[in-house]
Formats: sequence, structure tokens, C-alpha cells
Amino acid sequence: MFLSCDADNTGQDLYNNTSSALNNIINTVAPPISAHETLELWLSHPMTGYAGVEGVVYRAWLAILDQTESGELVIVWSPPESATGTERGINQVEGFEKGWEIASGEIKSTKGREDKDPKGRKQNGRFSILSYGKYADMPGITPVTTVPIFLHLQPVLAPLAVPEPQLLLDSTSAPSKPKHLHFILTLQDPTHNLQFTTISQSIPGDWLDVEYEQSEWVEERLVDIIRVGVEIIAQDVSQFSPDDS
Repeated sequence: MFLSCDADNTGQDLYNNTSSALNNIINTVAPPISAHETLELWLSHPMTGYAGVEGVVYRAWLAILDQTESGELVIVWSPPESATGTERGINQVEGFEKGWEIASGEIKSTKGREDKDPKGRKQNGRFSILSYGKYADMPGITPVTTVPIFLHLQPVLAPLAVPEPQLLLDSTSAPSKPKHLHFILTLQDPTHNLQFTTISQSIPGDWLDVEYEQSEWVEERLVDIIRVGVEIIAQDVSQFSPDDS
């Protein structure tokens, strides 16, 4: 169902994207916008056994880039350092306060991992398509700017923000406060000094108790929720240019 993205292939992806840009230069006077900027999205989340999350994020963000024609995208999967084991699980935490604390810390940790091992960045955050092939001496070719940005998806179990009615209309017992699964999505773009956060639509927490063999419909809803949340963040980012920050 999902498309997986491998962080180890990021270098090759960057080379392929740049080579494609060079081919376009041959046929145009000026390179397209996508030849000017590559968004290098460092993604982290605590979920295990959900290998397709990177693909969902990629396709959601790409849908916004296609609308705005505002660059190319490379996904770098950067799992939290605390992630252990391979057992399938959402690995949610209780409450928005705890979820935000973890999300904020993971954004800092992911940025630290990028600082130690930058994938596409070179000196001053730039690498140039001038360095590729026989077109290196062509005048007027615009350098490609690689912009590292950091996105963390944090699953959280929490009650809804509004009082929930009784499930049974004729019930006389005290109203309960069932938990719902939300995702905190938080992003930082240090290059442009930008930060965005949103909270996804929720699903009932007891959906997570559905047996794995019968849970395909749950996964489909999770895909929809993550996709929309990422599109909101991506749309926010697309509204800001470096001059706006």
C-alpha cells in the first residue's frame, strides 16, 4: 500500500534530481524553479512497523509543490535515537503536553543529526549544478540551494477538546472521557527561521485495538489523517519565501 523512502539513497536522489535539471537547461534559457531549490525534509516519528509513512509524507508534500511549482523534495528518514525494536506499534504518548515536549525535543535531536551528517548541504548550505558534467562552464546557471527542514510526527492519545455525549442516548451514568488518537506535526526551517505546528484530525483510540489482520481500514484512515496534516504544514511553508521570514 505504501511507498518506502530509503535515507541511504538520498545522495543518489540528489544527483538524479540535479542531472534532470541539467537536461532541462539545455532546452531553456533559464532553469525552472525546481533547479533553484531542493527541500531536504528530515522526517522523524516513533512508529514502528509502518514503513510506508515516509511515502505518505512524500506524496502529500509533493502535491503542494506541484501546485506552487516551488522546488523539489528529498525525504531523509531520521528515526528517533530512542527507537528500539521492530514490534509493530503507533507508540503514542498520553496527553498533548507530553506529546509536545517529546516533539520539541525530537526536532532538536533531528537537527543535531543533520548537523553531524548533512546529506545535501555543502558549504553555506549550497551545492552547485555547475559542478556536474560538461556544462560546468556555462554562464548564467543558477546554483541549487539545498534547504534542510525538520518534521516530527508525534502520536498522542487525549480526550477531545469539547465534551463528548454519551454513546447511548438513554444512559444515566456519568459521561466518560474516551481517548482519541491525534498527531502533533511540528516543523522547523532554520534556514528561513520558520516554525509551523498543527494537530491532525483524530480517530477513536479504541480503533488501535482492532486485530492486525482486520485493521486495513484503520490504516487507510491513518494514511488520510497523516496526509492531510502534512499538506497543511506544507501549504504553510509554501506561503513564505525567504524574504517573508
